[in-house]
Parts: sequence; structure tokens; C-alpha cells
Amino acid sequence: MEQSCTSPDGLLHLVVKQDEGDTMIGFEGFPWHTHADILGELYGIDQKEAVKKFIEDVLSDRSFICILKKDNVVVDAWVTDDPSQESSVDNEVLEIRRWSARSQ
Repeated sequence: MEQSCTSPDGLLHLVVKQDEGDTMIGFEGFPWHTHADILGELYGIDQKEAVKKFIEDVLSDRSFICILKKDNVVVDAWVTDDPSQESSVDNEVLEIRRWSARSQ
């Protein structure tokens, strides 16, 4: 089973995949992802509810999303709790945004 949502600007596709009892959430085409069990531990709630909360937080602009670009091409995207802890190297540009594409 797979579900996805596309950001209003069309840049990001948040995908939820279920495979053999494991639920994974990430951005289509990029390596970063998280798992329901990790979210359950992080939030201290049932895994199914944790996935729902995570998705709601992203889609309602409560979460920060990092977009990493190299030569003006997006090479990774991930959700962060603390944007001040994120960084990039000299030939990369790190953009912090919300789902709706507004900057932090």
C-alpha cells in the first residue's frame, strides 16, 4: 500500500509505504526516510497514531523541511526538528522551508 501527497509548489512528494508490516515515510526520489516505529518512540504513542501525527505536522506547516541543492538541483529533502542544527558543504545550498513552500 502506498499513499502520497504533493506540496503546493509541486517540488515535494511525501510518500507513505507499507511493506511487510513496516511503514516508511519519506520524500519520493530522495534517500531520507523515517519509520513508524521510530516515530512511535519519538512521540511516545502508538505507531499508527505517530505516523498520522507526523504527516499532519508536515502537511499543516508545523514541521521544518530541509531542501539540499547542488548546482541548483535538489539532491535530498528531509524533515528536521531543529533547523539550526542543519548544515551544508561549500558547493551545496540548504533551504529551510515548510510544506506550503514558505520559508522559515
